Amino acid sequence: MNKKEILQKTKSFIKKKLLSDNSGHDYWHVIRVFKIAEKIAKKEKANVFIVQLAALLHDIGEHGPAFTHTKSCASVAKTFLKQFKLTPKILDPIADCILTHSWSDEIGEPKTIEAKIIADCDAMDAVGAIGVIRTVQYCVSKNRPIHDPDIRPNPTFIGGSKTMVNHFYEKLLLLDSKMYTKTAKYIAKRRVIFMKNFLNEFLSEWDGKK
Repeated sequence: MNKKEILQKTKSFIKKKLLSDNSGHDYWHVIRVFKIAEKIAKKEKANVFIVQLAALLHDIGEHGPAFTHTKSCASVAKTFLKQFKLTPKILDPIADCILTHSWSDEIGEPKTIEAKIIADCDAMDAVGAIGVIRTVQYCVSKNRPIHDPDIRPNPTFIGGSKTMVNHFYEKLLLLDSKMYTKTAKYIAKRRVIFMKNFLNEFLSEWDGKK
């Protein structure tokens, strides 16, 4: 089976598993990560096939705390990929990418260029226009307020912002500076500018200035 066929079968697998997911890690999130990761992998001269498969399978496991989630995803990914008789030179780096894709203190930093790309691209889906929509969607699902001027943003992100607006200041507007690869930093910087403009407009309207 050639690479194109493996990728197609993998896309079919994740579509069946994730299309109805409502956690923010659904099929379309994965496809967006796949597309931008493929683009960055070519720019950064990484192993594109490893990046493609890792991107497609990075959220295939159980949700939960970062360490549990990434371990589960890597395990499910390896089990699924065994049918293609891929060598350890392909399987092991894919698992490594998935194990370190989450930005959390309990997860070690990615070491390889492929793993850095997956971490960057997963985070990338939280910035820009998509990031705005996903943040609104998440806050609504958690019954959190959009904005409360009396609740000031924390100086550091502590795992769960109290309002939608605070989440931008505590985490999302800082993501471009935390990217690992040069290409991701460039793309994320433009997306962060969009979010800053959105917030400026939002807060002006909230205060009745516009």
